[in-house]
Amino acid sequence: VRPDDRVGLVGRNGAGKTTLLRMLAGIDAPDTGTRVLRRGARVGYLRQEVSAVSDRTVLAEAETALEPLRALERRMREIEEEIARDHEHVPDELASRYDELRHEFERAGGFSADAELRATLVGLGLGPEKWEQPLAKLSGGWLMRVELAKLLIARPEILLLDEPTNHLDLPSIRWFEGMLAAYPGSVVVVSHDRVFLDRHCNRIAELSASRLTSYRGNYSAYVEQRALRLDEADARRRNLEREIAEKERFVTRFK
Repeated sequence: VRPDDRVGLVGRNGAGKTTLLRMLAGIDAPDTGTRVLRRGARVGYLRQEVSAVSDRTVLAEAETALEPLRALERRMREIEEEIARDHEHVPDELASRYDELRHEFERAGGFSADAELRATLVGLGLGPEKWEQPLAKLSGGWLMRVELAKLLIARPEILLLDEPTNHLDLPSIRWFEGMLAAYPGSVVVVSHDRVFLDRHCNRIAELSASRLTSYRGNYSAYVEQRALRLDEADARRRNLEREIAEKERFVTRFK
């Protein structure tokens, strides 16, 4: 999966799409083969079913996605306090470390994180009227929106999405598609929404009979390439059948 990839994972029900996503996420181990992840890359996985296992409110749960940023900010404050104690004799190493943390904080959107968090919740239909609701009182569909919000807020380098639009209404789908189009990482998505796959995918990976076949382009391009591939396979099959028949006639004739 390349950094700019938008991969649509397709296949019949029961083909193993969710199982493959779970292996990519590191939840399930493959029977054979290995999972290789670039050093430092983070993977975010949106499951199909989410249950409330916390007594937090919607806003408090969403804010857990900012914990890495909060930890980064705490380390910056500690260094600031250390510098303030003796600002005339700041070691170069300490100053360099602070600059690194600050740049990392900026790259992660730390200064606008709280505003973006609230904008993400609103975009997914979780307006201020829901922020103080306990998760335990939410339906499965609303819990999925909270999980999706947390993933988008955390900005992992790789997003693994299992039917992300199933529980979204039309305004939320439009907002989500706009967010996805500008997302800085790579995305692997399972979806039965062909229009969605056409708009957002630059590769389609078809899972069938325990084999994965990759096609360039969106869903429409995949349909055309797959039809051509099946025609070619059918032609090879007919040619093979003719060759077998000719050899059988030769064997029969010459014993």
